[in-house]
Amino acid sequence: MFGTEDEQDRLIKLKEINQAWLMRQPDIHGVSVGLNASANVVLRIFASHLDPERRSAIEARFAGAPVEWEVVSDIIADI
Repeated sequence: MFGTEDEQDRLIKLKEINQAWLMRQPDIHGVSVGLNASANVVLRIFASHLDPERRSAIEARFAGAPVEWEVVSDIIADI
């Protein structure tokens, strides 16, 4: 099950609306729309060192949308 086009469109719009805010949050490294292990469309948030309280606050911002978390190492640019 890949989700309907309406669901995909809804998640893409949520991502676009909230991406700038999300990227200003500590320990957040990215956000995308993709498929989970069950082939359902989800918002995937890439984060490191995320405490449960902040995670809950971020999930609340997405108002019941399916969110999955991907733990990543800190990303450091080599300039």
